[in-house]
Amino acid sequence: VTVDGAPGRAQTLAERLAAAIRDRAPAFAASLPTAAAAIALALATPGPVAVLEPGDNPLSGGGADTPGLFRALLEARPPSPALFAFFWDPDLVARAALAGPGAWISARLGGRLTADYGAPLTVEARVLRLTDGRFVNEGPMERGLAVDQGPTAVLAVQGIEVVVTSACQAVNDPAWFALHGVAPESLRLLAVKAKNHFRAAFGQRFARLVDCDTPGPA
Repeated sequence: VTVDGAPGRAQTLAERLAAAIRDRAPAFAASLPTAAAAIALALATPGPVAVLEPGDNPLSGGGADTPGLFRALLEARPPSPALFAFFWDPDLVARAALAGPGAWISARLGGRLTADYGAPLTVEARVLRLTDGRFVNEGPMERGLAVDQGPTAVLAVQGIEVVVTSACQAVNDPAWFALHGVAPESLRLLAVKAKNHFRAAFGQRFARLVDCDTPGPA
């Protein structure tokens, strides 16, 4: 709060504003289902359905590294086609590229930056596809913007496709999926590290969007 002169008046107004914010805070408190409950809700809804993980959303400070939603996805054993988007792990992308499409590799997914939000998951993965990570946004958000995520890999883990990238950039555009050979409308279930921006392009493409609560920096 700033005023012209009378600094005491600024303090009084600041305290009044702070009190108004505190009074209204309960109306804005979010109550989200756990990852397991969100996936169950999604699978009870005719697809395609997307489960969003705002707790690790890159545009909110997330690092695309927490394993909570992916762990719940493995435990749920969803019907195909299911996709997890995404983990940020440049070293894993390089290993997948070296092995080549069709190869099997051992991988640790999540928990690369810190185990504070869950330990890594050790899996056997098959390399499905590799990309250069470059595309142009279709929009409506940032339509026409050239995006470079660096090399990426699409892995198959227990029947679930998992995208791994070399750069940590949010999944907000249909061209991201096209780059990886995925049609969002064909998915039964999408698990994605995203929040509000995702809705601009996909709010009408999915039968339902379900936000879930998982440990994460965002």
